[in-house]
Amino acid sequence: MIDITMSDDYRKFLEEQNYNFTDFQTATLVWNDPMKSRQQKLEALALLRDTTKDIVLKKQIIERIEYENKLFDTFKDNSKGRYVYFVENNEGDSRGFFGDYERAVHYITKYIAENEKYNNKYMEENKKEIINSELLYEIRKQIIVKSDDDEKNLVRCTGRPGSKFNYEKYEDYDGLPVGTYTLNNKGNIVHWWSDELSKEEADIVNPFRPERFEGAFFEIPFCYKSAGTPVKDIVDGTYGILSFGEDDWNDYLQEIKDRKWEVDYSDIQAVVLYPIKSEYWDHMHCNPLHLQMELPPHMENKEEDAAYRRAMEALSDYCFYKGEHNTEETAKRCMREYAKVCRK
Repeated sequence: MIDITMSDDYRKFLEEQNYNFTDFQTATLVWNDPMKSRQQKLEALALLRDTTKDIVLKKQIIERIEYENKLFDTFKDNSKGRYVYFVENNEGDSRGFFGDYERAVHYITKYIAENEKYNNKYMEENKKEIINSELLYEIRKQIIVKSDDDEKNLVRCTGRPGSKFNYEKYEDYDGLPVGTYTLNNKGNIVHWWSDELSKEEADIVNPFRPERFEGAFFEIPFCYKSAGTPVKDIVDGTYGILSFGEDDWNDYLQEIKDRKWEVDYSDIQAVVLYPIKSEYWDHMHCNPLHLQMELPPHMENKEEDAAYRRAMEALSDYCFYKGEHNTEETAKRCMREYAKVCRK
């Protein structure tokens, strides 16, 4: 069985609806799962490859796995000594330059073990600001410029085939890496990209091709009846107020059809508003599957906690009443009051 990251609310809701994802949709969810490492994604896809009866999907998964294996092998290859692997964490601290990938990973693993106490403190202090609340380590593969030929940099943009956003070109060298693999504080690869393989190879698995599984859009039923519901994004722990209700969601799906929008996986999203400390509110686009109905825990500072909860309540009314009945003015006033308390 392949586990898909989703909130307890959504899992229960889909079970009650007797709603099951197709193998194709499951592959899409696996590939875009923000809580899975690269290895976990590839292992889940391999399991799906071996069990699905969808021959089109099976072929696409084979293509993706082969591409990812070749991409990674190429990224690790520095047999001719043309590159250096530069390691930096997401605080902007340089952690060294290495002649081979495995040595860079060894050093990162060693550094994580030696600084576990600091890493845990960092995660706790930054849990509201940093996605997944952890230190990340980027391994950037940089070419060593030795000749005029090295002074040209390949720039590739992957977009929908035939669009102006799908191209590659060479520009003057500006220090950009040829690829980057990012490790979390468990040593697992969580983000990666590389332009080292040919455009022809990359185009085969281009996620913006509408027939591919990697970036496919599909409709899902909506779990929450009304806008104004307090929710938590289980991916990064952010609390906010849902601006969508079930009717709004269905209207959104219908508008996609009516306007014939070109959509992809990122468009499976609901808008969540949340207070910030600068006299207004911000928003984020969340996959509904990752939303859990939940109120935020109380803060230690009672005055700040009270102001924050008034702001959340005002946002809830604003979303529920669609800005009518003076709810927008009330929400703005509560945001200003919250910001004022935070500045004390």
